[in-house]
Amino acid sequence: MGFIGGLQTAGAGYQYKNPNTFEKIYHYNVHIDAHIGYFFNKNFGLGITAVKGFSQSNIEPFSMYNNQKFHGIGVYGRYYIPLKINIKVLDRMLFFLEVVYRKTNFTRTVNWVYVSGDPLKYNLTKIIPFGMQMRVWNNFFIGTSFEYLIFTEKIHYLVYRTGFEYHFKGKLKK
Repeated sequence: MGFIGGLQTAGAGYQYKNPNTFEKIYHYNVHIDAHIGYFFNKNFGLGITAVKGFSQSNIEPFSMYNNQKFHGIGVYGRYYIPLKINIKVLDRMLFFLEVVYRKTNFTRTVNWVYVSGDPLKYNLTKIIPFGMQMRVWNNFFIGTSFEYLIFTEKIHYLVYRTGFEYHFKGKLKK
């Protein structure tokens, strides 16, 4: 039992310089997720999560979102799979499944990202079918996972995230 907290980041970036015109083309989209949770036993926990993000681009139609602030708040549940691999380095690994439900000010359709002035207008569900973390020092972990995002308009896509986490009290056991 104990608390965990951490940050993850997900995003995309693209930069290109046309060799003929020397025009620079770029697009960046970054989201930072913060979370804190309580684990009721060694495998299952619930918590709260928040996201903050931004976008910069000179590519149409993405440039209309320059300096837009994306944000949201929600809840999550995580289950650590009780698996231990008795091989050096791999014995420090934790594997998990996670589900997140969040209210956001942004959503996505097939070709467009919409940002609303209404702070929490849209629903976003994230399913993490597989994530892994590695203990690097005491209760400090780095991790990575794939997220399946499902927006209000039934648009869905897969993103990759990476980040770090600290397990405040007690150690999660496999």
